[in-house]
Amino acid sequence: MSERAHELAAQFRAINDEVIHFAERCADADWRRMVPHEGRSVAYLIDHVAWGYGVERKAILANLTAQAPLLASDEFPHTWAVEDVHAMNAARWEDHPYPDREATIQRLRTAGEDMARFIAGLSGQDLKCTITYGYLAMPAAAFIERIVIEHPGTHLQEIEQELAGAPQ
Repeated sequence: MSERAHELAAQFRAINDEVIHFAERCADADWRRMVPHEGRSVAYLIDHVAWGYGVERKAILANLTAQAPLLASDEFPHTWAVEDVHAMNAARWEDHPYPDREATIQRLRTAGEDMARFIAGLSGQDLKCTITYGYLAMPAAAFIERIVIEHPGTHLQEIEQELAGAPQ
């Protein structure tokens, strides 16, 4: 465990708390609203964030242990192309475009806390380890900052901008 890992875990918890708070206060009509830039509903995007926590955690762990993770049917392996991400999102969207809010919030809480504890437990050496994931390759600390922490924040910002715009 390192001080930097604890800082990253705190940053992650903060953004996850923002996403949870948003999901809890989001109006029902807005929960089902489309985010045109993404071509997905608010509900889907928030659930996508929660889903990503498990996938991102597995990616980090697999790189640190040099072992391929066991993948769920809706996850992709280390070696993927951007097109694979788009195809998986399209398939997940088609299967479940409007995830249940309470289930999504619970997923954010559970998967979010699992991720935060995982990040906090990383050593300074772990944070320097290169994470190769699809077309990405960067130190674990940068992966956590740019993917694990920024990904939820980016989606939340896009959603809030859409909701602040023209009414539907």
